[in-house]
Amino acid sequence: APGPAEGAGRSNTFHFNKLLEATHTLLDAGVVEIYSFSYEALLERSEKLKEEEQRAARQQQLATGKQWEFCWSREPGAEMYGPYTSEEMHAWKEHKFFSAERVAYARPKEQDMFAMDEAELQEAHTIDF
Repeated sequence: APGPAEGAGRSNTFHFNKLLEATHTLLDAGVVEIYSFSYEALLERSEKLKEEEQRAARQQQLATGKQWEFCWSREPGAEMYGPYTSEEMHAWKEHKFFSAERVAYARPKEQDMFAMDEAELQEAHTIDF
């Protein structure tokens, strides 16, 4: 059984790795005054920066990327889900959320609110998102 010294060593390694990750994140973002931050402040600033970057990336995808909607049935009036980015749809397809065994139907989400025709539904697992 590991003794107290071994447990403390693992804990120190964990905290050191978190510190390294936080400093790399901040330095990559141009925050150079990291040496004046406490451990807790480094972790907090790093997490906030990551959240902001994720939020900005999501907004960029929604603003510029192709969007999709899907449903589980081709029946008229079937509930449509979306819009989702191509990246989201691709990830779900890769994780077998859409497959030949679990058939969903997808189409590009129409960006033009005045468009008369909607795109035809296709089996989602056959689309290259």
